[in-house]
Amino acid sequence: MGNVGSRLDDSGSLYFKDQNKSPTFLLRLTNEDELNFNFTFILRQTKTGNVANSTVNGVATSLPEVADTVLTGLTFAHAPNSKELDNLITREFHANPNLQNNSNVQFVGDYSTNGSPSVQFEWSWRWKPPKPVEDKGGGWRNSCSFLEYDQRANRLNTLAHFSFWVQNTMRALPSPQILSPRLELSVPPRHRIPSSHSVLSHSSDADAASYPQMTPSTPPEVDSVFVPPPLSAPPPPPVKIDLPHSRPGEDKSIVEDGPLFRATMKALEQKTGNMRAKIKKVLKKAEAAQQAQTTCNDAVEAFLSALNDASTPDGNAIQPALDHYFEKIARQILDYERFNTRQLQRLVIDPLIKLYNNDIKQAEAKKKEFEEESRDYYAYVSRYLGQRQDSLKEKKRAESDSKYQAKRRNFELKRFDYSSFMQDLHGGRKEQEVLSHLTKYADTQAKRFLEAAQKVDDMIPQLDALIHEVSQADKEFQFQRTEREEKRRALEKSSNMYLEPDSLVNSNVPSTLSGNGSGAQRSENELGRADSTGSQLRSVISNTSTSTQANASGITPSAGPTIAPTPTSLSGMPA
Repeated sequence: MGNVGSRLDDSGSLYFKDQNKSPTFLLRLTNEDELNFNFTFILRQTKTGNVANSTVNGVATSLPEVADTVLTGLTFAHAPNSKELDNLITREFHANPNLQNNSNVQFVGDYSTNGSPSVQFEWSWRWKPPKPVEDKGGGWRNSCSFLEYDQRANRLNTLAHFSFWVQNTMRALPSPQILSPRLELSVPPRHRIPSSHSVLSHSSDADAASYPQMTPSTPPEVDSVFVPPPLSAPPPPPVKIDLPHSRPGEDKSIVEDGPLFRATMKALEQKTGNMRAKIKKVLKKAEAAQQAQTTCNDAVEAFLSALNDASTPDGNAIQPALDHYFEKIARQILDYERFNTRQLQRLVIDPLIKLYNNDIKQAEAKKKEFEEESRDYYAYVSRYLGQRQDSLKEKKRAESDSKYQAKRRNFELKRFDYSSFMQDLHGGRKEQEVLSHLTKYADTQAKRFLEAAQKVDDMIPQLDALIHEVSQADKEFQFQRTEREEKRRALEKSSNMYLEPDSLVNSNVPSTLSGNGSGAQRSENELGRADSTGSQLRSVISNTSTSTQANASGITPSAGPTIAPTPTSLSGMPA
């Protein structure tokens, strides 16, 4: 990678000759449909020294000794600016060695000369906007580097670095004055006196007067006007959240043991009791929510199973709803709820139980251990300082000093561990772990919800078709119910005009009545209840009216039914 240049040739290729020198200009490119970068690499052998063991035409010459060049872990990285690029290849690389999984990093490969004086290979990269929002100036700045992985130092060494600017051309707005060729501008002629100093002005007025004049009040045709397409609103700026309390603060363990350190530890110890009560309450409510959700999911599953069982004997009532909703959309919703229940257990309840049992409940025990170690250490220090150094022998003085150093080392380790534990518990690593788990739970819940919503949205047309068919069937059954009610009311009205069976006489029975008014008795076979349709009633009324008209005209009918003049001739009518 060594000999590459820093110039732009006629074909548009950018070369880097020195890895320590970057171009003094910023290359400007245009954002097109596709922006591809093609890189050509030349890897050469390196010279290690001269060897004078060759003779040419009797003259001893020294030939250079060369060694193969090995390029391990050639990597390409890019970022919006140099600061983010440096942060990517340093801090993020040490935090996550699998940096090739990052979208801004691509692994090129491993290369070697393998005995050849030089080796050439090519590599291409397709550019896309690094972020949705443009930088100032209507484009994007890009900083790129080619890196080599150093296995011994476990770091990435920069081989070449360059920057370029991509101008966004998609924001170009159509001019509102672009009109259709069929439209002529309705501009009234300007009547002014041509100047004697300007021949062009006089000629232009003459040419303008020769054009046909359009009436200003006449609007142009609608279809001849070019209407620019509606412009989409610019994307909203990215949301930024500042978490100042979620960054590592000042390490209190480096403070020497004294009033300040003890006051800090006492304040953190007072927070532990409040934290214990709050975390316990959160854990209890989370477990209750998880249990309630599990019970609800089991109840919904039982409900769906009952629907399946009930659909066998009566498929018309349940099966369409099962086919188009419950076995598809309702199942998707139930799967989301079950997934959410599992995630609540895995990402919220289990980490809180671990934090509560392993850290919060152990805070009191760690406090007692530190206090015991502190009392023992300072008691020994008091005895150690009370010794008279001049009266001690050299060997005993050395043993006393060695024991003091061991006591001091153990106390400082205990103090460091306890201080680190309390700082992690309050505003440190433990609180960050809780925030991280809650964020993961929110992320998985929201994304799974959107995924389920997308699947439900794809099946909505089937549900809409089911709703339409069911509504049409509901209307038809409503119409049927209305018709039945009308028929029933008609039957109720017609039942009041039924004739009693003993009031009807057959046409074969004579119309003369006995003197005692008993009349001729009909047999039970001949006296039957009138038809519910009222046909016999209409027949009797018709014959009666005919007989009345005949008597009025002086004609005596030879045959026909007659109504006995009894007070109870019609059923239900007053005498």
